[in-house]
Amino acid sequence: MLDELVLCYNDLRSFLTRQLGCPHDAADALQELAVKFAASDRQFQGVANRQAYIFRAARNIAQDWDRARRRRRARDARAIVRGFGADPIVSTEDQVLAVQRLRLVSHALDELPERQRRALLMSRLGKFTFREIAAELGISESMVAKYIAAALRHCRDRLDDA
Repeated sequence: MLDELVLCYNDLRSFLTRQLGCPHDAADALQELAVKFAASDRQFQGVANRQAYIFRAARNIAQDWDRARRRRRARDARAIVRGFGADPIVSTEDQVLAVQRLRLVSHALDELPERQRRALLMSRLGKFTFREIAAELGISESMVAKYIAAALRHCRDRLDDA
């Protein structure tokens, strides 16, 4: 079974990169696929087109990852909204402007690559250290700093454009 994966590894990696939009996520999803197939010796019994079966399994994993990503983004957006409590002294106009800015920030966060968004939210909302973020994302601390700087620049640019 794993031999079949090895034969179409490059095609699978390209396919998952297109599906997930991130080569790092694609590599992780490909590893998950390999673990799934390694766990069952009877995976291919009765399968006429093994390559189609593998790609369908890869698509299923990509869809699962996409659903999980959307749930995380919705959860993160709710956390951001909870961080902006309504102040009774603030005028209605200021509240409307704050909601508009919050929407702009939310859209800007959605535009970010997954790892940049996660690094920023872990840093700002989760109060994680760069070392903790680096361990979670499997990257260096200097890369965490670069991700956060790029994410903040992107959000600032989106707010400035508006």
